[in-house]
Amino acid sequence: MAELNSTQYFREERANAITHGLGILMGVLGTPLLLYRSMGVDSGWQSFGLLIFGLSMVVLYLSSTLYHSIHRPDWKLRMRKADHIGIYFLIAGTHTPFVFYYLEGATARNYLLILWGLALLGTLYKLFLFGRFERLSVVFYLIMGWMAVPFLPQMLDRMADGCIEWIVIGGLSYTAGVIFFVTDHKPF
Repeated sequence: MAELNSTQYFREERANAITHGLGILMGVLGTPLLLYRSMGVDSGWQSFGLLIFGLSMVVLYLSSTLYHSIHRPDWKLRMRKADHIGIYFLIAGTHTPFVFYYLEGATARNYLLILWGLALLGTLYKLFLFGRFERLSVVFYLIMGWMAVPFLPQMLDRMADGCIEWIVIGGLSYTAGVIFFVTDHKPF
């Protein structure tokens, strides 16, 4: 991490706090909109999946905004852990509505058990082994982010035109986020 007293560090932290604060706003405003638009056109499970996505987005961006806003070292470390845990939750939360919409039965159930099981393992890892085996975090993030690939043929049959393009863009965006994660200690 950059020196706590450097001007560059504080500028970066302020920019991160502002942009991640906008993520909170998007989650708070966007989640009710998603739920409203899904009313009457899906099962309750699909709306529940959208709610999980929205809540996971708010959790990530709230923890990240706090992490980048706090400068006390003891709280900074706590919020950094929460920020990293939030990544696991957002990845799992992003997959959840797709699973509810496009997979069924045992496939959907097993997918969600594995996905949220990995999020739980990642959470425990960050709580108790934070700072050790950091490459393991990257591996977990990437496995979770791309675990839908084997199920895409099954999902494509039920997806609206153009949906797959957005999924690929999202997957590439998450993967690009790994670059920011592994270079967090370098100034930009």
